[in-house]
Amino acid sequence: MDEEWRWRKGHKPSDFMQKCLFRGRICPRNRLSYFQNLRYGNCITFNKLNKEMEALRLSDVGPNTGLIFELNLQSMLYHLSTEAIGARVVIHHPNETPSFH
Repeated sequence: MDEEWRWRKGHKPSDFMQKCLFRGRICPRNRLSYFQNLRYGNCITFNKLNKEMEALRLSDVGPNTGLIFELNLQSMLYHLSTEAIGARVVIHHPNETPSFH
């Protein structure tokens, strides 16, 4: 499968990610980036470092202080023989691209 085919057939980040909150506010769109992984398909990264912005940080704990993702797994799109449906969430340094072992 080439990258374009995986993009067309995979979950679209805008459909998959129903809600993204950071510190109780809607995640800034410029903090979301997308990439593809051969095993997991279309992926979303929040807070990846780039030349224009510093990484967002937290200094408090408790409700509405961290990152909240609400995901739509779109289970009706999977074939009936699919053994499992889910999402993989990886916490990683903002300088790194996540690796899936």
